Amino acid sequence: MPRSALDLVMGDLERFGRIPAESIAFALGRSHDGVASVKSVVLAEEPGVTRGFGHIRLSERWMLRLTELCELLEQAVVAQFHSHPDGARHSDTDDHHLLHGPDILSVVVPSFARAPAMREPDAWAVYRCGTGGYFRKTTVDAVTFVDAPTEPFLLSENGWRRA
Repeated sequence: MPRSALDLVMGDLERFGRIPAESIAFALGRSHDGVASVKSVVLAEEPGVTRGFGHIRLSERWMLRLTELCELLEQAVVAQFHSHPDGARHSDTDDHHLLHGPDILSVVVPSFARAPAMREPDAWAVYRCGTGGYFRKTTVDAVTFVDAPTEPFLLSENGWRRA
């Protein structure tokens, strides 16, 4: 994952964490043999996003816009980063309502990403979605960082724009 993409994602999670509310961002790219390269990052904007202390919801229309953007870019969601108010763990809600697909990574950032230490990979919990649609905990080594360009987008249920 490009470091520039990580900075955008962590900044967005922290911004909403100050409310305090959970947030989510998506890394888009391409996968080959279980290894994904991130080309774009999508930050969630209203309308279509409902945030709260212990939850975030994306409308069906918001998800449709994400699908349309993926098709236009010829990329797929390869990772989703979301914040939690407390520890870094997948909740039952995460297991049942986040995007599911083979090899999609789900990264949980604790403490709303507010403390600099929480923005570091060692503080995260990383899960990989298997072919059966179940998330299994993996190591943070599943995410590696490179110096490469990334294309940032802001997406709402009304459409998207480059950030």
